Amino acid sequence: MPAPKPVFVLVPGSFATPVWYETVTPFLTKAGYEWVNAPLPSSNSEGKFEVPRTMQDDAAAIKAVISSVVDSGKEVVLVMHSYGGFPGTEATEGLGKADLQKQGKEGGVVALVYVAAWMPPVGKSIFTLQGEPEFLKNAGEYTYMPGGEYYKYLFPELPEEKAKSLTASLKNHPSACWHGVITCPAYKSIPTTCIIPELDFIIATEIQKGQVAREEAEGVKIVVHELKGAGHAPMVGVPDKLAELLISTAKTS
Repeated sequence: MPAPKPVFVLVPGSFATPVWYETVTPFLTKAGYEWVNAPLPSSNSEGKFEVPRTMQDDAAAIKAVISSVVDSGKEVVLVMHSYGGFPGTEATEGLGKADLQKQGKEGGVVALVYVAAWMPPVGKSIFTLQGEPEFLKNAGEYTYMPGGEYYKYLFPELPEEKAKSLTASLKNHPSACWHGVITCPAYKSIPTTCIIPELDFIIATEIQKGQVAREEAEGVKIVVHELKGAGHAPMVGVPDKLAELLISTAKTS
């Protein structure tokens, strides 16, 4: 009897909702995989909370989703996009397969997949790693997606009208999240894959490659896939190619 397939837990990026994965999940379902979304309480949250949500709030929400899967003895492939790499990484603390095996439990996170995402070192925020982008410099409690031609940087591979529509759906995000730092570098102990788009102008392609080099210099093994012709959001730009890589990762985890 074949071993049960792991469950994909899908984490979106800042400003975004799980709807971005809707073009990927049919491929996962067709291949026989279960999947579950892990919405970020911070995304598009202005007016929903008295106090703006933080990266730690996002990590707690993701951890709850992962726990709901592993508590049933199932294994998890955690997929993180963009900013989602921060809270997603932090959320895995104590939930890796090796961690749970030590407690005599089954299941756990068996793979981390960073899709055009931050793979942050301990104690470093987005501002520390990338500097402060111009459109964030005067942000108050919430940051708003810039207008104009910003859509060209987010979705360089998409038709103009679709790129504009997707950009318009990104409303606001708590500015406190940009200062969040992780304490659990899970990629050092859980098998990790980085999917790096060729045309990423949000988290520059070279920054993503630099993250891999940083960890490889310390002896950490990272599997790297480069997506030719893809921008910052391959789940909407090249969903079939992304799904293929996710399934391939799950098969070897």
